[in-house]
Amino acid sequence: MLLHFIATASHAQETAQRDSLVRLIEARSASLMDTNGVAYRKIIGPARFLHNNTYLLCDTAIWEVETNIIHAVGHVQIVQENTFLTSDKIDYLVNNDLAQFRGHLVELYDKDGNVLRTNYLDYNTKDSVAVYYNGGAMRGTEGNLIESRNGRYVSQEKTFYFYNDVEMFTDSVFIKSEDLRYNTETDRVFFGKKTVAWQQENILTTESGYLDRPSNTFHFDKDGHILTAEQELWADTLVYNRDNGIARLYGNIQVLDTVQSALAFADYAEYLPEKNRITMNDLPSVAIYTFENDVRDTIFFSADTIVYHTERFCDIDSAEVVLAKERKKLADMDPVREIENENAAYLERMKHKSNMVGVSAEEAAAVAAMQASGEEQMPAGALRHLKGKADLPGPLPVRNDTLKQMPPSDSVQAMLPDSSLISAKDTLQAPPDTSSVAFIDAWHNVKLFRADFQGVCDSLVYTGIDSIARLYKEPVLWNDTVNQITSDSIQISFRNNAIYKANMISNAFIAVQEDSAHYNQVRGTEMIAFFRDNDIYRFDAIGGASMIFFLREKDSLITTMNRKEGRIISSTIKERQIQKIKYIEELKNDAYPTYNLTEEEKYLRGFVWFPERRPVSREEVCNRSIKASRRKQTDAIRLPLYPVSEIYFKEEKEAISDYRNSLFGE
Repeated sequence: MLLHFIATASHAQETAQRDSLVRLIEARSASLMDTNGVAYRKIIGPARFLHNNTYLLCDTAIWEVETNIIHAVGHVQIVQENTFLTSDKIDYLVNNDLAQFRGHLVELYDKDGNVLRTNYLDYNTKDSVAVYYNGGAMRGTEGNLIESRNGRYVSQEKTFYFYNDVEMFTDSVFIKSEDLRYNTETDRVFFGKKTVAWQQENILTTESGYLDRPSNTFHFDKDGHILTAEQELWADTLVYNRDNGIARLYGNIQVLDTVQSALAFADYAEYLPEKNRITMNDLPSVAIYTFENDVRDTIFFSADTIVYHTERFCDIDSAEVVLAKERKKLADMDPVREIENENAAYLERMKHKSNMVGVSAEEAAAVAAMQASGEEQMPAGALRHLKGKADLPGPLPVRNDTLKQMPPSDSVQAMLPDSSLISAKDTLQAPPDTSSVAFIDAWHNVKLFRADFQGVCDSLVYTGIDSIARLYKEPVLWNDTVNQITSDSIQISFRNNAIYKANMISNAFIAVQEDSAHYNQVRGTEMIAFFRDNDIYRFDAIGGASMIFFLREKDSLITTMNRKEGRIISSTIKERQIQKIKYIEELKNDAYPTYNLTEEEKYLRGFVWFPERRPVSREEVCNRSIKASRRKQTDAIRLPLYPVSEIYFKEEKEAISDYRNSLFGE
């Protein structure tokens, strides 16, 4: 009925001539009266006036002739083309085109049925603009509520404006802002300064933006910030779709993950709620930090593309877990110790056997080879620079094994557990492990930097299942600028957020710069470096092992080059100097005076020195400024209480309060 009446009025007004005259179109009676020299007309209704193509309806009116003011009371209505207002009474200032609504309840309806309620409102019939004071609340056609201390409605723009202490509830989202406007035609809500939005446990803040209700998408275009249970996200521009949870971030992006002690940066990123995944492009970088003795230590790395995500352990594919555990088992192996133990056991068996029965020629040869193994002390100063300050703040997060060197398919199958060995007790369901596991994939042009550690490779993969970072395609690591490690691929194992082991797989090489002309070198098919208290304390060269190191005299002049070759060479390091060298089977050991060496003889096969590839500063890897966490102050912001809606939309407000309490408690 209301919308039909508005439509009828609209049609009538199309043919009416707009002018400044007020016309009394309908009344039961009208009389001219004079009181104390003041002339006025008393209108008994139902009465209907027309002015500025606007109908004024009421039960009774007093029309002051001289001031041209109409005092209307009883079922007061103002009807325009797109707007309908009701109240107990109004004062209509004809010369000012201004209707002043004052009463217990003032209601304004637009043509779509959105209703604004207040008790103090001015409406300009010429401009079709309403202004309210002292609190007002609007209920949308789909149940959204908006309230504020002051506001206005511009009919020609089809827009409601809200100022001061703005609070809104829409589609299960609680919103506060300093100012807000709602365009009913586009169904968009525009936010101003100090906007805060709560969606379940997530809090979004911005200084400017809008909510597109048809697509259910937030657009934050100034200082956007999202706070979740584990993360904080910043961006110049942030687009967040509530239906699918996808967020797109643009410009000066920062992601802080307090659980994983990681920071991520980029100028473009896309967040997917599935597996909590964020893909970063356009100058992405990551900083991973640890605290030791209350001192923060950070490593930065960058790549063309970085993908970071976390996943509950119980949600990870079981086959992936099996492979990660096998990978960790292999990485944790100590071949030198195992060979030593096997040799010792074999020699002990042969000892007992020789006392009882004769030993075969083959066994005698094997015993001789084992007895040829041994160790030697190193002179002071040999490879003295070789140190492994390696408390890489782990986890170095990532995943996707498209690059990883996996065993052949038959080997992988052999790793899988025999299902026939699963006991009955294994069928009982244990409580799911909901701990968060981090993954990182870094693709192309990977660079790492910390003050005493740098690295480059083409791709890096990390999974928190095994806490192993895998570096692929021409990886190079530097330590204190003079130590360089290369290999076809490198696996770095973490324990308690610090490196405890590094496996150099295929064509492994360590080079240590003694001076501009001399490099100590270690080469092997594979190499393993062991770390304790963030320093290398041992390294093993396995398979075709070779070493070159240069010896200095007391006057520090390099005079001798020592070259060692063997199947396996294991070196022990103390105070960052090689103290002992162990070898498996016979060791070829030669010493040469340096003055007699050709340039080629100073190097092992495969030696390459890459000073130009080493990142020399943090800014070369990540030049971003780190934003301080807003968690404490954001968590302290009070949720909306909707005091104005309590007055004008009590039932709706109580439903909102019940929903809020179900999420956040009383």
